[in-house]
Amino acid sequence: MRYQQGMPSTPASTELRQRQIAGEIAQLGLCLPGSLVERTTRCGSTRCRCHTDPSHRHGPYPSWIRKVGAKTITRTLSPAQFERYRPLFDNTKRLRELISELETLSAEAVEQAEGWATPADNRGRHSSYSEDTAIDNVSSPKPRTRGGYSEDTQIGT
Repeated sequence: MRYQQGMPSTPASTELRQRQIAGEIAQLGLCLPGSLVERTTRCGSTRCRCHTDPSHRHGPYPSWIRKVGAKTITRTLSPAQFERYRPLFDNTKRLRELISELETLSAEAVEQAEGWATPADNRGRHSSYSEDTAIDNVSSPKPRTRGGYSEDTQIGT
């Protein structure tokens, strides 16, 4: 483990799982940020059925949507690109799962080392307890329909 100055020792099983997670992360390879979505759109022809019937929109077109700074970048992919890059999105999904597990493992180790009760143990004991939770500003935003001209569907990876 890298940072352990002043941290009490952790159980061997925790350290083992931490090493397994680090090993899995090292094996992942490239990861693409953002989302793979299938977009359907309305064309510019006002006589086309896509304007009156949502089931007749054009597409679906596979797209890669991501944020760069405050800007949203959308790339329309060919079917070959879609298949070629899908594993990189799968890697990103797995990376997020592993990081979440490592964070949970770390929090449990610190709580156990300090003798603190876990949040689940504290429910109902404090009058200030509330079901409200903080917004996770780390999660990537969900694609939204913009101006009614396109419909994005998240592709399960």
